Amino acid sequence: MSICRLNLEMLQQPLGMVIPVADMEAGLAAYEEHYYQAYRQLMLNKLGFEQVNESQGNELLKRTIELLKETQVGYHAFFTELTQQFHPSWRDDVSQIFDQVSFCQSAEQQVLLATWRELYHHILQDLSTDELAKMAERLQEKNPKTALLRPIIEEVWAAIDRDDNWQPFDELVRRLQNSNGAGSLAF
Repeated sequence: MSICRLNLEMLQQPLGMVIPVADMEAGLAAYEEHYYQAYRQLMLNKLGFEQVNESQGNELLKRTIELLKETQVGYHAFFTELTQQFHPSWRDDVSQIFDQVSFCQSAEQQVLLATWRELYHHILQDLSTDELAKMAERLQEKNPKTALLRPIIEEVWAAIDRDDNWQPFDELVRRLQNSNGAGSLAF
C-alpha cells in the first residue's frame, strides 16, 4: 500500500502543472481508506467469504498476512491449498481446518496456524449451510489453480525470443483454459 501511495505522490509532481495540487491532495487523502477497503474485500473473497463483520474481517486479514509472512508459504500456494482442502465440515470441527498443511514447520508456525484456524472456525459458525456451499464455489472462483507468475511468463517468452518457438505459449494457454475455466487467471 505504501509503495502505491508513494507512486501516486510522485505522479502528482508532473500533473501539478495541469491539475491544481490541492485537488490532487484531497483525492490522495482518501486513498488509504479506499485502498484498504478494496484490498480487504478481495482478500476476504479469496478466503471464501463474501461478508464478514468489520472486526472479524480485519482480524482474519491480519492473521492471514501474519501466517503467510511467518511461514514463507507462497501466496498462491496458500490459497490453492485452502481451496483444495476446504470442506463445509470445517464449521463443525476446527481440527479439520487445514489438517494437512505443508507450510508449517516450526512450533511457532503451528501456533500461528492454530490461532488462524480458531478465528476462521469462529467466522464459519455464523454461516448457513447454503452460504457454506457458496463459499466453496467462491474459493474455486477467486483462487485459480494455475497462476500466471513471472517465472512462467519469462520461460515462455524466452522460447519465443530465442527460437521463435511458440509451442510453450500454446501449451500454457491450453493448460490455463483446461485447469481454470474461461476467464480465470491469476496474476
